[in-house]
Amino acid sequence: LRAMNDMIANTEEYMSCMAIQGSLSYEVADEEVFQITYPKPSAHTVTLSTFWNDATPANVRINTDFHTAKKLVSDAVGLQVTDVVFGEEAGTSFRNLVGGGHVKTLDLRDVNSGTVSFVEQFREDGAIYLGSFDGVRCWEYSRTVNVGGVSTPLIRSKYAEFLAVTPAAENV
Repeated sequence: LRAMNDMIANTEEYMSCMAIQGSLSYEVADEEVFQITYPKPSAHTVTLSTFWNDATPANVRINTDFHTAKKLVSDAVGLQVTDVVFGEEAGTSFRNLVGGGHVKTLDLRDVNSGTVSFVEQFREDGAIYLGSFDGVRCWEYSRTVNVGGVSTPLIRSKYAEFLAVTPAAENV
């Protein structure tokens, strides 16, 4: 029963993570084949001009990157970003920026981007809660599953997936 329960849990995680990426495919030899897409505007896949692992960390504008993600979601669906899930490399880059003192809080009059707090809470499901930054809960998730004999990260390693985790999202 435990093995079956683990397979079900892994399948649910895999399906959820594929939905975050925008597409879920299902295929069984000589059986069903289908694909479900979760469309999002192409503008919502942002390629940074300066990556978080840049050789000159002072060039990284992580506050601007968070603001861009929040604005894209707000403009598209009128919702607030509540969470960001980092793949393994993105999470490492984020933690390195903070640890090196390159992520600063922003305080201009009544505007406060918040502080970074790493509480490093490991959970049984593999998610690591890093704390809050710029009003967004930050998570690192480096779990992998075996898909067709290949170890596949559930959250793409170099990606930060911004989410609006609220009932109002209605699966958008």
